[in-house]
Amino acid sequence: MKKFFLSLSAIFLSVSAFADFTGAGFYRLKNQNSQRYVSVIDNDCAYVDLVSGSIDSHALITIKSFDEVCHDPSTIIYAAQVAGSKYNIAAQGVSIKNMVQYDLHLGARGKEGDQTIYWLYASKSGATKYLCDPRVASSATGYVSLGNPIANNVSSQKKISWFILPVTANSSNYFGVLPTVEVNNGYWASLYAFFPFSAFSEGVEFYYPCAVSATGLVEMKKVEGTVPGEMPVIVKCNDKDPARNRLNVGASNPGSYKGNLLHGQYFNCYANDGQYVNRLPYHKETMRVLGKCKDGSLGFVVDETLDFIPANSAYIIVEPWYPKELKCVFSHDEYIVGVKDVKVGTATKKKNEVYSLTGVKLYDDATEQQIANLPAGMYIIGGKKKVVRK
Repeated sequence: MKKFFLSLSAIFLSVSAFADFTGAGFYRLKNQNSQRYVSVIDNDCAYVDLVSGSIDSHALITIKSFDEVCHDPSTIIYAAQVAGSKYNIAAQGVSIKNMVQYDLHLGARGKEGDQTIYWLYASKSGATKYLCDPRVASSATGYVSLGNPIANNVSSQKKISWFILPVTANSSNYFGVLPTVEVNNGYWASLYAFFPFSAFSEGVEFYYPCAVSATGLVEMKKVEGTVPGEMPVIVKCNDKDPARNRLNVGASNPGSYKGNLLHGQYFNCYANDGQYVNRLPYHKETMRVLGKCKDGSLGFVVDETLDFIPANSAYIIVEPWYPKELKCVFSHDEYIVGVKDVKVGTATKKKNEVYSLTGVKLYDDATEQQIANLPAGMYIIGGKKKVVRK
């Protein structure tokens, strides 16, 4: 069984501060014993055996510190009723059913104060197994497994007991954005979430890049109202504190926005034993991430410290010869003027540099024979997309 251990500080929140489970909607799952929250950090479980209770649980971890949880999209769970007590639980583009091949049953098992306690379980061949957080309660992190309650054993039963807590912006179980970039005009972050959202905190705004120039400019366009689920965006924040950058989670999902040049990445998952990897390598030649330009302005830049794209974030893909800094401008006129004012020849490139569409450099200056010998597919050759056919 694969395990993930993260260094997080511990913080407790009062269960009585939360509302209760009311049906289909967006929630967090919190274990009664450990007080840890479920986080979905991958989209695959290699195996689940309900009869033996074994599970490859690298995809599901638990986190105690709400300081870490409050801004983590992977802790937002969508529960949709299938039939009766059966529910499909989803997060960050994947459902638990897709991973474990079973719908989960929700069974109310009593109360702690005003909060209902639930057991989440599945059955096969007469065997019933319960979603469980087995590690000691004092640990800051844990992992999800399958287990059974031991009769008259309070500790055992608490490990399979869960609170299902609605995510609401005006409660202590909120979702807020943690900025990653501080520039001249404030705090910013990229965000990629499976759920639709809108601004709750006044001053929070959403943008996406709609045009990029080799002269070093990115035109940013504002999202008015609700951001659709699965749309990567750039968030303008009020403060370093996510509590001041709160979002309404689960607003009515609008239609998609055309022309968004952002690419989102849900997972950055690496198993401790090195046997499982689900992460996107960062190629600085053709990828730009949100950052600070040398003049202190917001931009998409080369980050020399990155090896992989961070989970739940976004990036843009550019041609290999584009500048390392691409400054963000927030009006079309400013973008057009900036492009016209730059002299031709600012950007340079080699005649036959060859890149894959994922940004991997294949040749610095390929010969015609080397190009002809490439496997069939699409490439960026000399700065232009070309199809190699066989």
